[in-house]
Amino acid sequence: MKRFFSLLFLIPVLTGCSGNGATPPASTQSASSQEVTVSWQASRESAVNRTGGGYTIYYSSQPGAALSAATTVVIPYVSGPSTPTSTKLTLPVGTHYFRISAFSSLGGGTQSEPSAEIPVTVP
Repeated sequence: MKRFFSLLFLIPVLTGCSGNGATPPASTQSASSQEVTVSWQASRESAVNRTGGGYTIYYSSQPGAALSAATTVVIPYVSGPSTPTSTKLTLPVGTHYFRISAFSSLGGGTQSEPSAEIPVTVP
């Protein structure tokens, strides 16, 4: 299986946390969850960045969880020069463990090996 990329960068951004005492909208923050922006390094493989390509995000509250037991989010190529490399997720408070893989429709469908696991703590 071809490896489409080697590094995963997750950048958690908690929305609605302005520090000025303002109350954020209920859709972005509650006592038990936060909206987090997850982003990663783009694949340079052309097949990932055209119709039939994209990324799969896997996350779990358990470290080392099997991919089949993880929550998955598929980020498909839609249009333009490349597939999006970020998405927003609303996650419960706690630590979540992320992995990501790239996929394409070449050869009946190929998927890269998942990245190394990255922990993200939602306060």
